[in-house]
Amino acid sequence: MLARVAKKLKRSRAAIKSAFCTYKSAKWHAAQVEALSVERSAIAEPPGAEHDPADPKLRQAERRVVFLNDEVRQLRTKLKHSDRKDGIVLELAEQLESFVQPMHSNFPAAQWAPLKPDAESVDAVVTLSDQHGDRVVRTAGSWGLERYDFNVFRCRIWEWAKMIGRYCSVHLPNYKFETLWVWHLGDAVNGDIHNMKHRNHFGNSMVASLAIGDLQAEVFAYLSQFFERIAVVCVPGNHGRTTSKVEWEDPFDNFDYLVAKTMKLRLGDNDKVEIFTPRAWSAFVEVRGYLWNLNHGHGVRGVMGIPWYGFERREGRVQRLASFNNRPIDYFAYGHFHTPMTRPSGRGKAVHSGSWYFTDEYALNQLAVGNTPEQTLLVFSERFGRQMEIPLMVRDEEKEQAMFNGEYTPPFGRNLVVDEPEDPELGTTPIIS
Repeated sequence: MLARVAKKLKRSRAAIKSAFCTYKSAKWHAAQVEALSVERSAIAEPPGAEHDPADPKLRQAERRVVFLNDEVRQLRTKLKHSDRKDGIVLELAEQLESFVQPMHSNFPAAQWAPLKPDAESVDAVVTLSDQHGDRVVRTAGSWGLERYDFNVFRCRIWEWAKMIGRYCSVHLPNYKFETLWVWHLGDAVNGDIHNMKHRNHFGNSMVASLAIGDLQAEVFAYLSQFFERIAVVCVPGNHGRTTSKVEWEDPFDNFDYLVAKTMKLRLGDNDKVEIFTPRAWSAFVEVRGYLWNLNHGHGVRGVMGIPWYGFERREGRVQRLASFNNRPIDYFAYGHFHTPMTRPSGRGKAVHSGSWYFTDEYALNQLAVGNTPEQTLLVFSERFGRQMEIPLMVRDEEKEQAMFNGEYTPPFGRNLVVDEPEDPELGTTPIIS
């Protein structure tokens, strides 16, 4: 019978036998009859013989089943990992609302110099980028150029806030400052990447995020005395990510978001301060009629090790995309490269923020670079846009040394002491003789 069917269908005897052996039940037998497009009378009941384990098609099907089962197991494992990972930061951010209380600040009243009668109404724009507030840089590993940790960051952010307040209330009486725009450009925490988790000040990035967010909230509460409004616009950096590589799908899967959420909750009762956290890697902000594009800058690739050409390419493409909404971009703001500078871009400028420490072990040994810790303050007007640029030098070595000696306590943040090995004095190259 098999030979007759095989001849009629122009198929091999082995193929027909395999079909019969695969479908023994009446239901499957009927389905096979339909699949072979023959009369039912042409096929007898399938033989009772067992499947041939060496049948090529059977072996192919078995291999396919094994492959699919392995793939299903791998996908289930990835799904569980994704559920755990993606939920960590967002779940903790939601839980913060139940126990983080708004602060009640008692800062001394701001001192104002008399404004000129014809003082021009302007805004202040300032960068707050690449703090790496929990990073630990030791003098021994930085050639005596830097000593940095969370408590040093507390000293430096006080210098930052103090200079902003003085410039906008005392030193520039020809200007009436109304709004302070803060570009919070990412990398507020050093994060877990590059195996840095246990080398950071706290040894825990969640604790670091809460401490840095709480510290910065105090700073903005202090600065709110000097301005009618403070707008803090936050975009994430690359150091706060929770994955080994940057995953562009969700910028909130980042410890920088936890810092911003902490600030927002702590400042909940302060009507002057607004914390903006767009769920995006870039933010668009209009200041006095000029459009800014904020981005950390870690997605920009350089040419022969020089990043500025990459930024120019990026800005040209971003301008093209922005043109679809008929809103050309006037100013760009970036962090990431720890190099303070301003360069022409579009109808305005591209502002690159500096860092909060001079150098670190990677920058020193891999790149041999370092810059004086610096952020940027801009006076921004309707007439000119960027009307004045002021560098904010945030390191006061004498005060930092006094803090280490127990003679000075910065006004913001909690004094969190972490045991550290003996370190050489800052400003002295560690020479063995």
